Amino acid sequence: MNPQVASLLNDTDNQLHLCVTFVLLWIAKSDGEMHDQERRFIFEHTKASGAIPWSEITSIIDRRDIESFVLVCEVLRHTLTDELKEALIALSIMVAIADNRLAISEVHILRLISDLVGYSSYQLKSAYREITGSEFPEPGDPSSIQWWKTKQQTNNNSAGGDRRRQQSGSSDDRKERKSSGM
Repeated sequence: MNPQVASLLNDTDNQLHLCVTFVLLWIAKSDGEMHDQERRFIFEHTKASGAIPWSEITSIIDRRDIESFVLVCEVLRHTLTDELKEALIALSIMVAIADNRLAISEVHILRLISDLVGYSSYQLKSAYREITGSEFPEPGDPSSIQWWKTKQQTNNNSAGGDRRRQQSGSSDDRKERKSSGM
């Protein structure tokens, strides 16, 4: 039982920075893909603290080394000050929304990080609202039939709006062609 991240922690002068970067990369990759916006955001917000082995961290995340996740959480739990806890929550939210969508996996990780730093549900929701201007979503229950029905309805409504916009655009195109004699 040797977490793969342990050797990285032993080799760094800044364990806290490595752990924060680990969490941010974990959030970015949790929906299955790290988007360019997420990558840029993390790089811009972590570059000042020195070199971090991103490829090694992402490899650990991809292998889902649970012991490494636990060790990173333990280091954060024991070393974060109140000010740094607030900063971690804010950075975590910003990474989660950097690609302009919030995946269920990101909602769950934000809740985990919130619990880790001792934030109440209210504090997390307040921080999310302050940063995004919108309400923090409930994670939902993918094992529930009702959750899937609601999701399908939401998708249908969204697709219907797209079709209506496309149809009205087509109608406008036809009107424009008629008025120009085409």
